[in-house]
Amino acid sequence: RIAREVSALFGALVVALTASTAWLLFRRADVTLLATALVAFNPKFIHMGAVLGNDIAVAAGGALAVWFAARILTSRSAPRPQTLLALGGACGLAMLAKLNGMSILMPAGIALIMRSRATRPIGAATARQLFRMCVWTAAGFAAVAGWYLVFNTITYGHPLALSQIQQLAAFGIRDTPLSLTQILTSLP
Repeated sequence: RIAREVSALFGALVVALTASTAWLLFRRADVTLLATALVAFNPKFIHMGAVLGNDIAVAAGGALAVWFAARILTSRSAPRPQTLLALGGACGLAMLAKLNGMSILMPAGIALIMRSRATRPIGAATARQLFRMCVWTAAGFAAVAGWYLVFNTITYGHPLALSQIQQLAAFGIRDTPLSLTQILTSLP
């Protein structure tokens, strides 16, 4: 019961962060309401928040990272190191929940590129600013999830422990595809 309540709290956090992100980006109540409703009333999202699993935790970490990215994009001043650290940390939390959470690094990186290009014309100063933002973000990611990558490297020889993941998935790999008869008999 407690674990399901934690899942529900993660779901509520995703909905709240979606509303806040939409408001940061558009400053329109109708867009904010639409974005929030699309997430909150999505049947799959409701299911993820109601069952035990790590998918809702990945969604919460990703929503937090997107919220920090939106803050960085919409801020009038240059992003503070604390905000960049928090962006990296949120990406790290998403990855710790499930390895595919690492994919949130791509939109975070795109947000940093957009921010660096919005404040200065393209040139050396833009590259220096982008590098500085990336270093702070990477430091936040490393502070939260770096230990996990180091542990995997020491224990399994790869930061993502890919050989273990492949071994776990190997049981489902078939030498030959199922026949039509086998597929039809498995449907019921």
